[in-house]
Amino acid sequence: YTDVILSHQAGFQNTVGTSGTALTPFQLKILKRYSQNLITAFDMDIAGDSATRRGIDLAQKEDFQIKIITMPSGNDPADIISKEPKKWEKLIDSAKSILDFYFESAFSKFDKDSAEGKKGISNALLTVIAKVPNKILQSHWLQELSRKLKVSEESVLEELRKVLGKREREYGEPSIPEEDKVLKKEKTRKEILEEKILSLLLKLPAKLESFDKDYFSLLSPKAKEVLTFLKKKKSKVPPEMKEFLDVLALKSEIEEDLDPEKELRLCLKELEVLVTKDKLQKISKDIREAEEDKDEKKMKELMEEFNKSAKKLNKNNLQ
Repeated sequence: YTDVILSHQAGFQNTVGTSGTALTPFQLKILKRYSQNLITAFDMDIAGDSATRRGIDLAQKEDFQIKIITMPSGNDPADIISKEPKKWEKLIDSAKSILDFYFESAFSKFDKDSAEGKKGISNALLTVIAKVPNKILQSHWLQELSRKLKVSEESVLEELRKVLGKREREYGEPSIPEEDKVLKKEKTRKEILEEKILSLLLKLPAKLESFDKDYFSLLSPKAKEVLTFLKKKKSKVPPEMKEFLDVLALKSEIEEDLDPEKELRLCLKELEVLVTKDKLQKISKDIREAEEDKDEKKMKELMEEFNKSAKKLNKNNLQ
């Protein structure tokens, strides 16, 4: 949050943060109510399939006007604003459009004069150009690619058709769902806490190895599976886990935790309180059912269990 706070203090008040995640459909839906212009300071790359790249792809498909701030190596916005606010203003003013940025990135990675280089550049850029919803803009960038590679527009257009055909066969491009659908998918407090805990453990390998088995029992099956995978240090990531691990890695990398060990302790304690409250609710429901059934033995057992959990909750609240 430091980047956002310092931005506001320096007078850049139309600044928001993604709370440690890549851009999500729900965030984009809210942002679009206020503006279609996005200037990002994410660590971007033409290559790969990172959570950040996918978030930008979503914004591009929704026709946002996206620009990328090219950050000096080893710096984040907070570093620059705290030392040289004017430099930050210049970086914003010199932000490149997303396609200009991708073009520069692709042409810097490959030799545009070699056959293999032309192929590498076109493979990288055509997947991006294919996502441009405005056909006039799409045509402009196809012409630009043709000119820079010194190949015919027909050949570039033919390759674009192949990309579009492949995407249509394999999967549909995600778009922003209807608001009611998004709200149904909104994360629970427990899911948010589990993501935070796992991302902190990525920063604290020693804590990962010695993770308390009592806290392990509080996690959801999905979080347990991810934690077990991380502890085993396997190199091959299961396909069904890849996207979630991408998000965790991104959180771990871009979130600023001044004291990650303290933050981990607080998150674990809050998770314990949350699970205990859920348990108390369930026991209360079971007690009501036992009362209706006039099962005094079961009521006594449930009351003992309730009192035990309540004491545990009070103890945690006092700490």
